[in-house]
Amino acid sequence: MDLSLLLILVGVLVSTRVSLSPLVHPFQYRPLVWRNTHPYVLVDRHEDITHPNLTDKDPTCDRSVTFYGYVRGSHLKPRQKVHVIGVGDFNMSEVETLPDPCPIPDKEQKVSKIMP
Repeated sequence: MDLSLLLILVGVLVSTRVSLSPLVHPFQYRPLVWRNTHPYVLVDRHEDITHPNLTDKDPTCDRSVTFYGYVRGSHLKPRQKVHVIGVGDFNMSEVETLPDPCPIPDKEQKVSKIMP
């Protein structure tokens, strides 16, 4: 790829040709290894499930929190440590699979909706 640049030197217009191919060619896209081998969650919402009586007695008590979202990367396992950005590392007590709230319709469902 050649790019014609116009340089102004001391009020005189000079035309120079610069080849950008050596600069662009060496960049190769690497696969995202970490993201494909480590589970991570895109959190949709979270809930504090700590009993209200405990938080009324001691507002600084240990809390139980539930996160809802979509797991990406590899599988998420129970008792696996998770990192919450800005807070630290924690152990999960359990992992549950919930039905998708917005499932992708199958081809058969599409045909049945079109043709009664």
